[in-house]
Amino acid sequence: MKRDNYNSAILEENQKPNINNDAFELKSEDLFVERKYIFHTQNERISIFKELDEPYIHVFLKALSYHIYKKLYNTLKVDPAIYRKYKSDLMALSYAGEPVCWIECFERDYEKIEYICKHISVEEFILVEVADDIKPFIEEIKKKVHYKYHHLITVINFIPEIIYYVDPDDMFILEDWYQIIDVE
Repeated sequence: MKRDNYNSAILEENQKPNINNDAFELKSEDLFVERKYIFHTQNERISIFKELDEPYIHVFLKALSYHIYKKLYNTLKVDPAIYRKYKSDLMALSYAGEPVCWIECFERDYEKIEYICKHISVEEFILVEVADDIKPFIEEIKKKVHYKYHHLITVINFIPEIIYYVDPDDMFILEDWYQIIDVE
């Protein structure tokens, strides 16, 4: 969808598009394909490699996260080659080479979330999700991750229809298409 068509993508209140859930479903043929996807965002071309067993929506969320957070963290990298116990989907580094921002898409391993908050001195830990109702996920974080790390965790929740609104060749995201929630 090009920028000219964004006006038609903005919906009137209480009106939802007829969404085909194929983009969110795990297709068996998608899992066995390794592929490089190209996204254009903010006059920059980024390539994201889709690994085996990784659905396209995960790659798409990495691109959306990059689009939003590149403005705040100029050292933001997708799938950085930093070898630690866990690998991030996106990470911004300080000039000393230490992680400042750690971003994970569709992460439900609460032990991993707590480990990163506890052992890696990040200023911000961002979890990216696509859900109609994000409250159950926030409640699980509050239950399963120690409360002293809640101030580090931010959840970005995109509306499920986002995959139909954003053009990978010319990324443009309206603020109505996502919400930012501090776990605190």
